[in-house]
Amino acid sequence: MDCEHPPQDAVRKLPEELAQWARLSCFPSGQSLTQGGGTQWRYPSSFTEKVYLPARGAQDDLDGKPRYFTRLAIRKLRDDEARAQHQRLLKSVTVYADRLTDSATNKTPDAPQDAWEVVGTNNANNAVHIYVMRIAGVQDTWGLVCAPECESQAAFLIISYN
Repeated sequence: MDCEHPPQDAVRKLPEELAQWARLSCFPSGQSLTQGGGTQWRYPSSFTEKVYLPARGAQDDLDGKPRYFTRLAIRKLRDDEARAQHQRLLKSVTVYADRLTDSATNKTPDAPQDAWEVVGTNNANNAVHIYVMRIAGVQDTWGLVCAPECESQAAFLIISYN
């Protein structure tokens, strides 16, 4: 991908609410969301491996063509939506459930304090969903990628420098 002259339909600027956590990066293979906005992103089991959320998802063909975002949207989930998504993620993302389970009581929080859904659509018209979950009493915010399935290896922590 020519990052100096991106395609006309490529996203060039993040929605303001998303910019509090992320930035849009460009590579020859296409665009990715990366840490930004005064945050560090890291995988729960690694302090060194950088987190990149590429526009290319698991459902994209491995055709070698660059993938870039043609649309990026973020919305804050209503309380009932946040609770339902949190419960689904607890069932499908083992690392999320394990890290949020209180070892003394074996219980997990019923719902997040705040939750957002980020939907990125790429130039092959495939979507990636990222759920950002802020849990009361937990220092770091969770990012959970579903592209199309939600999986532990795609879960990451958003650590604020503020």
